[in-house]
Amino acid sequence: MSHDEENIQEIIARSSNPRLALEKAPFRALSCAIRSIIRPTLLFKQAPELLDMLAQVKLIGQRICTVAEQALAIHALSSLQQAGHELLRDAEVKTLKRVANRHDVYHQVYCGAKHTVIRRHIIELWTSSESHLLPVLLRTYFPQMEGITGQAAAEYLFNARMSEKEGDESLTEMEMCFRFVSEAKIWEERYCAERNSDNVDFTDPGFQDLTRKFTRENGIPDAAGQIGTVDAAVELIEWYLARVQNDIQHLALIFPISSALA
Repeated sequence: MSHDEENIQEIIARSSNPRLALEKAPFRALSCAIRSIIRPTLLFKQAPELLDMLAQVKLIGQRICTVAEQALAIHALSSLQQAGHELLRDAEVKTLKRVANRHDVYHQVYCGAKHTVIRRHIIELWTSSESHLLPVLLRTYFPQMEGITGQAAAEYLFNARMSEKEGDESLTEMEMCFRFVSEAKIWEERYCAERNSDNVDFTDPGFQDLTRKFTRENGIPDAAGQIGTVDAAVELIEWYLARVQNDIQHLALIFPISSALA
């Protein structure tokens, strides 16, 4: 276990409010802990914790974009008030504009990774000997399924502080997951009835087609064009971490105080 991974586990273990402790974790520790879950293979038993840490990275990314936007606004105002005495160099302005424009990309990649992890976790559990735990898993990912909203739904950070857009997307995702579970149940019952057996082969083309449709719907491709696979989720997460880290470094070169984000 690395020093950074130990740090984040110690921070959470010492706190009476693990979620609040996670919100104070530095990016470097979050990044290291996330990679320990997704490499060498994604550990689905820790998927909720993975999504919690990704949600914190999302907040850091939003903060980076906001800092860049505010800096550009102050620079523009200063340029108007004191022509020829700009606060930022042209190269710095270009960098900040690139960073400030990442809101949508950050959102798309975060949601793409989050939804892919959730879908693959549902499939992983459905095809395991612990499929009876699926209702618990669904309540973890979608507390609104039981009418639980607001603070009561915020046991996990990835269910808290969602924008209206994210809330709508979460409802759509919940409906898609429920539809898959329903279709998978119908398929499995038909499969067993046709063979007069309780043994299910989940490598059957019928089930594979069902999961492929489920995991690819509205999915975000990774750099290799993969959609909905475990590898695609891992690659999206790696891209996300690398991009946020890169933007932190860009800000730190312009405003050294922003290195505190790391």
